Amino acid sequence: MKTKNILLYLLAATLVGCVPSLHSLFTDKNLVFADVFLGLWTSDSANDTWELRRYSDNKDKRYRLIHIDHEKGKHGRFLVTFGKLNDMLFADFYPEDIESDASYFYQCHQLFVHTFGKIEPNDSELVIRMMDPDKVKTLLQNEPNLIKHEVIKDQEDSKIVLTAPTEELQKFVAKYANDPNIFGGGTILKRKIQGPKDPNCTSQKKN
Repeated sequence: MKTKNILLYLLAATLVGCVPSLHSLFTDKNLVFADVFLGLWTSDSANDTWELRRYSDNKDKRYRLIHIDHEKGKHGRFLVTFGKLNDMLFADFYPEDIESDASYFYQCHQLFVHTFGKIEPNDSELVIRMMDPDKVKTLLQNEPNLIKHEVIKDQEDSKIVLTAPTEELQKFVAKYANDPNIFGGGTILKRKIQGPKDPNCTSQKKN
């Protein structure tokens, strides 16, 4: 199946307000791990919580994230990695699994994607600035050769899916990291509980 046909299935997996990518932002040499990120965080709106736990053993630099939207009663499980590009800190979010009640045929039509955020730690707070999909779309409409991507059209709109390999993604992200139009806004997370060095996430178990 051609790449563009495969990418049509990404529409179901695209997170609202994010720019999806087929490839990770980091290689192993970029990864960093710090216990300071572990624990339970709440957003500035207090409607959702973010629980970061060590994914497995002390040599594994991945985190497990349980994100809970308390207002809508929804949750999602992610594998998260933190890494540095030009001394700036970023996060790569990747879904860990599909909803347990989805049918097998439906699961066959899912394709997991990465999304990226710029991380600004400050004492007991974390600011996460995700890439703005509308601004990225406008940027690539004006300069389509900046980075490899596909434009996926649905009935009402079109979405950008980045298809570039990791090396090109890093150059693109580092170039626009300080551009408030690309990494603007931001979600402020405030620490609620300092996390233990525990490989298991206790706040939300899989069904």
